[in-house]
Amino acid sequence: MHKYVVIVEKSTLPEDIKSLKKCSDDHLDYLRNLQKSGNLEIAGKFIDETGGMYILLANSDEEAYEFAKNDPYYINNLIKIEIKQWDQKI
Repeated sequence: MHKYVVIVEKSTLPEDIKSLKKCSDDHLDYLRNLQKSGNLEIAGKFIDETGGMYILLANSDEEAYEFAKNDPYYINNLIKIEIKQWDQKI
């Protein structure tokens, strides 16, 4: 499995703010389900509330994108995502 960083940028359009709040529980459920399935390593939001990031575990770029596009925020066109394969070095 490979690690992928998913960077999430929230919409700042005033009409999307209510929708973001309505979808937040669904988004958290989506992340919990990814974690339960073993495909989420870590997730968090940015302090300035502009979005967040999470690290997916997937077999390919295509699989990582398939996971990410199932995010309720993405489905409702409330976020932009950028996905990059990540190589953790310590």
